[in-house]
Amino acid sequence: MYKLNHYIPRSLLKNWGSEGITNNQKYNGVWCYLIQEDRIFYSESKGKKAFSFAIVEDLYVPVIEGLRHIHFEGKWLSGLENAFANFTNQLNVDNPELRFNNLNEMTKFLMGFYSFKYRSKYDFEQVTKYLEENQDDLKKISNSKNIHVAVLENIIHATTEMYLRNLGSELIIAKFLTNNVIIGDRPFIYSSKGKGISWLPINPSTIISINKWKDNNHPHFPLAYKVVSGDNSFVQSFNQIIAQSASYWIVSHDLETLKKNIPYCIGNSNKKGSIIFEPIQTLPYGWSIE
Repeated sequence: MYKLNHYIPRSLLKNWGSEGITNNQKYNGVWCYLIQEDRIFYSESKGKKAFSFAIVEDLYVPVIEGLRHIHFEGKWLSGLENAFANFTNQLNVDNPELRFNNLNEMTKFLMGFYSFKYRSKYDFEQVTKYLEENQDDLKKISNSKNIHVAVLENIIHATTEMYLRNLGSELIIAKFLTNNVIIGDRPFIYSSKGKGISWLPINPSTIISINKWKDNNHPHFPLAYKVVSGDNSFVQSFNQIIAQSASYWIVSHDLETLKKNIPYCIGNSNKKGSIIFEPIQTLPYGWSIE
């Protein structure tokens, strides 16, 4: 159970799916460029290993004394993913009218949104490597001596911290007259901390952003949002950032768009991340790792 963990959910990746017929066989999947291998391929969207490029076995399931602990993947993360999927499904129309049944559902959507900043394979590996080399810092973020557990705890704490810092924000849904928006293995784009603006691609024609209100007097529920017509010229700039941020892959709805953005991935396979300890501001105590 939960052995094959998608660090970018299938429910999001399927939005980039395309259909067609090759050699009289129907297909449905996405066009993917593997950065480490410098290889383009078409990935199927069905079956247990759908979108195999985004799978890591037991990434979110620590094994302690021979037992697999699935609480993080099976409860916390899946709860956020379900709420986020319900939200993204509402964006498949030109003028979506968002519905959140209650504050808990809206909170899970927002937490799901911010979790993309911390849950990627690349970031998971960077934090793991850092803690392996700096055992004394392990105590700052976890009571557990198990590094795998500590990394998962940090995802929860950092995501919650990010959510609490940005209460009273506005959601902007940008719809574009193009299907050229791409997604990568690190799709969350965060501006300078002072501005508090975050972006995430949702489908080939939609990018959402959450902008923190200058004053904190805006009501937290229901979530304030607006739908805007995006400028198509912004898409290429956004795609370039997505490709430059990616470490393992980028995905596109069509092959032409994929090839256009591959040059921005050059050198990504050799890049090195930096780990920063950040004091918790809104949680009762602790540090998070960025």
